[in-house]
Amino acid sequence: MKEVNSEVSLRLQEIFKLKTWGELDDLTDKDEADVAGISIFEKILSQEEFGERFLSFPVEIRSVERLQEYYREEAKFLSLYQDLFDSFPIYSTAHDPEYSSESDNPYDTSMEPLRWKIFESTEEFLDICTDSLREKRFMHLFIPDLELMILGSYDLEECVVFQSDKGKHVFKGYVEKHGLFLLGLKSCS
Repeated sequence: MKEVNSEVSLRLQEIFKLKTWGELDDLTDKDEADVAGISIFEKILSQEEFGERFLSFPVEIRSVERLQEYYREEAKFLSLYQDLFDSFPIYSTAHDPEYSSESDNPYDTSMEPLRWKIFESTEEFLDICTDSLREKRFMHLFIPDLELMILGSYDLEECVVFQSDKGKHVFKGYVEKHGLFLLGLKSCS
């Protein structure tokens, strides 16, 4: 990934109203945030239903059939991300290894400034998406044209935060086109 210029960085900061990692981490807790989930399921599962489905990649998959099923489900997400990548500029953030916090806790990156980056290739983008789906390293994707961000999560369910109503309908169409569902969206005009 390469860093974007200051003009693009200011535009992203204006759209997403984020300057530090701490603000990003707190984003989904805000009442005014319109947060939804991209899921392979058409509804939010009950605890019992969730227990019946085996989704998490890091847990040992005990059968070839279940592994194949997991890859088919993962492929829906990767197909969605490829389609979005081909259609819109997508930005990301990454922790700066040079950042040193002023706090006593060297692992506290809450005040670390967000550094916006753009992907240099489709392969790099899909590698990051795959790592996130497999819960190795979670992604933070920003799509300014749709005024939304996608945050990596667990069990083949990604979190989407909409900054406005601008891209909701378009994004929902992309999600449905790839056999996935957008759950918990407040409204979609």
